[in-house]
Amino acid sequence: MKFRIFKLMKIYSILIFLGLIYCLVIKKTNFRIPCIFRKITGLKCPGCGITDFFLYLFNLDAVSAFKCNIAMIIIFPVLVYILIIQNIKYITKNDSKFEFKYVKSGYILVFLLIIYTFIRNIFNF
Repeated sequence: MKFRIFKLMKIYSILIFLGLIYCLVIKKTNFRIPCIFRKITGLKCPGCGITDFFLYLFNLDAVSAFKCNIAMIIIFPVLVYILIIQNIKYITKNDSKFEFKYVKSGYILVFLLIIYTFIRNIFNF
């Protein structure tokens, strides 16, 4: 159990460290990884605005963060919840398989993202 906790802490530490480095690179150089979908089609993908979302969250400005990508109001808390449940299951039972209810939730989120993409590009927000 301690090994699994340490393993998760190591993974999350690396991800947070890389995210902070990316934030610093953006703040210092204004270099961002471009959205290939938007470059090719000129349309916003469901992920457009997520970089700004996390930059605003990094600055503790939740209102501005959610304005960058409104879909994150629903998706972010759901993903955090699923991640917490999966981590608890992994730590306590050494089980890393997703349960069907979470896979089903994933399909629902993908469907909602597709609808969101159409609406966001039709009404330009």
